Amino acid sequence: MNQLLDVPTDWHEHFFTAPANLFWERMMPAESAATDMPFILRMLGPTSGHVVLDIGCGTGRHARALASAGRSVIGIDSSPDAIERTNAVLTNNVRFVQADVRDLPELPPCEGAIWMGNGFNYFDDADTVKALQAVHHRLLPGSRLVIQCYSAAESVFPLAATERETGFPGGSYGAQMQYDCLTSRLITQAKLTLDGNVHDLVFAHHIRTTGEMVSQLEEAGFGPVDLFADVNEQPFAPGSQQLLLVATAR
Repeated sequence: MNQLLDVPTDWHEHFFTAPANLFWERMMPAESAATDMPFILRMLGPTSGHVVLDIGCGTGRHARALASAGRSVIGIDSSPDAIERTNAVLTNNVRFVQADVRDLPELPPCEGAIWMGNGFNYFDDADTVKALQAVHHRLLPGSRLVIQCYSAAESVFPLAATERETGFPGGSYGAQMQYDCLTSRLITQAKLTLDGNVHDLVFAHHIRTTGEMVSQLEEAGFGPVDLFADVNEQPFAPGSQQLLLVATAR
């Protein structure tokens, strides 16, 4: 990419159709949630008999793992295709709802929430705080929100690679990445080959420092906030490949 692409700020509202969701399922099968589950359960703490909210649940791999661990779960995703896929597989103690995290429906009080994957930095600053406030409004005081993020500035910079190639069962994924200094967004142009069909994908992530993300959580009513580099609770530091934020609802 020699010239920056013009990626609309609402790209995520139309992106997660069948090809993107199927790609994510192939890359991150349901079994992969087992790696995250001990950490998530430790951070959420003992159940109080209320539900756990799974934000950006996709096709439900973490929601179902939580249900298998004895939790009641409500999964939220804005993608009609993702909700249709996940509702096709009935699971006890799990309910899936199509909704935008910035405008959540009325829900029962929640004893915790998770936001896994890399969806946290899809929104601009104002909408990110709005989403966090909506989640906070539905959490019981003292409960925790667990966020997974691969787009913290401390993880992204310096850009170690601007191209990515990977294969997976039934296809391949190739991407070129470019950073837009004017908007602090990492823009990705990708070619997804899935079961012989080729799909062109364009998307972007807002790049924020960990301090900026902590400030957004505090503005939305959370604190304290802990930062981890992995599910073994290693401290997050510059160069860590992922960020796990654990925020307590005040």
